[in-house]
Amino acid sequence: MLKNIISQRPNLKLQFKINKNLIQSFKILQMSLQEMQEFANKEIEINPVLSMSSIKKNNNSQLIEKYAEKPNIKNWLYQQSYNLFEKKDRGLVKIYIENLDDNGFCRISTKEVANFTSSSITNAKKVLQKLKSLDPIGIFSQSLEENLEIQLKKNGIYNNKHKIVLNNLELIASYNINKLMQLCNLSEKEIKEIIKQVRNLNPRPIDSFSADTTNIAIVDLTVNIDKDKKEILISLNKDQQFKLKIDKEYVKKIKTQSKDSKTKKYLNDCMSHARWLKNTLNHRDKTIISV
Repeated sequence: MLKNIISQRPNLKLQFKINKNLIQSFKILQMSLQEMQEFANKEIEINPVLSMSSIKKNNNSQLIEKYAEKPNIKNWLYQQSYNLFEKKDRGLVKIYIENLDDNGFCRISTKEVANFTSSSITNAKKVLQKLKSLDPIGIFSQSLEENLEIQLKKNGIYNNKHKIVLNNLELIASYNINKLMQLCNLSEKEIKEIIKQVRNLNPRPIDSFSADTTNIAIVDLTVNIDKDKKEILISLNKDQQFKLKIDKEYVKKIKTQSKDSKTKKYLNDCMSHARWLKNTLNHRDKTIISV
């Protein structure tokens, strides 16, 4: 009897269908700013009621464009450092960037930089330390050992044994495993693993960059610090923002001139899709700010 009661219970299933527009909304949310602009341009090509407003550019965007005219590692470093340093420190930044060697190492001393810019050695050291946080990893290292150390720390595996090995790189070059085993107090297997880790690192910070080319990233957000109010201010990158517009005059004109029901339906569909697209792009901006 109990079996019959259980078998007669209703079997409820919850089904959720995602429509095409919702899927497209998810894709737009994941797009970079450059991808989104390309997507919007394609939409304008196929949708006659859509157009794009012009972008107003300020000095910051003009500066980025200036560096992007002939993109290379130095331009990439200038672009990254522009909002990272105060105006008073940009002279030091320029000296450091312009004196990088061909491998991305900093070969100028903090004392020399301080003298060139009439700044303190303490401030010159502070600026250099900030520059070392830029991309690519290891940039502005002052030695091969420091470059390798930064990479090991980035990988989360750096320890005292690695420090000993980095201080004795000539033993790796000669593959003197016995001496390294003795210095590190490790087994042959353990020291070979450390040697393997070190050899997998990039010995030159800008090895992964072409001497003449690099990709310039277009950021979605800008972050500034209000020192007076002690607040972090996050805003959309206004210089690269664009707005889609619906050409209502064009729609009105076509509707007035054409009596064909198919044409009117086509325009209504275009208008509906254009409104959805505008709302989706606005929602993307609000979501990014919220996150």
